[in-house]
Amino acid sequence: YIPTCLAVLRLRRMPGAPEAQFRAPFGPVVPVLAIAVCSWLVYETSGERVLWGSVAVASGLLLYLPWRALR
Repeated sequence: YIPTCLAVLRLRRMPGAPEAQFRAPFGPVVPVLAIAVCSWLVYETSGERVLWGSVAVASGLLLYLPWRALR
């Protein structure tokens, strides 16, 4: 979720982007708050859970990347 929030901040300022059809109230405040909350949640999580979550993400990437290359 953090990379998505970072992308929102980046894409809002991208030159040459089409005019937004909808703008959320408070502009970049919502993604910045979401990044802060997500960072706090990761900080408060035990190291073992972060490790297993990282293993799950790495496993998914190991399955996804060859599938994408063959597709």
